[in-house]
Amino acid sequence: MVRVIFSLDTEDYITPQHDDAVEFWAKLFAERKIRGCFNVVAEYARALKARKRGDIINLVSGNEADYHSNVHSVHPTFPEYLDTMDWDDGINEVIRKEAEGIKDVEDIFGQHPSSYMQPGGSFAPPGPLRDVPDGDPGYDLDFPFFSVKTEAALVLLRA
Repeated sequence: MVRVIFSLDTEDYITPQHDDAVEFWAKLFAERKIRGCFNVVAEYARALKARKRGDIINLVSGNEADYHSNVHSVHPTFPEYLDTMDWDDGINEVIRKEAEGIKDVEDIFGQHPSSYMQPGGSFAPPGPLRDVPDGDPGYDLDFPFFSVKTEAALVLLRA
């Protein structure tokens, strides 16, 4: 059996026309009874809510709303702010900066993100939140990590 993941970055919270592309793909998936993975930046989820785009929120909710960071490439990015931190301080800082975004994606789309997709090339080891004990910041942050390099996705699932 062949399995295919339709993974779409859903990250442009500045350009309202981006909503049209998200709507197109979500409708296409719904028509064909396919579940896609929408890698949602929390700021985009908040923008949809502020623009009163409940139609798109509902469409995306019929798919997987994966977590694609709180504000994507706004500086400082993961590597920039984690550069001088040790592992424990890095984990705590990622929780501090990302927990609100994870909670917003969960609240807006009505589902806990099923994975974390790194924003662009912004990777640092503490970033994926995979080893954070459940409940530390009040949210379940433990989910698989997806890393995109060019057009392919590498999936690292929990053992």
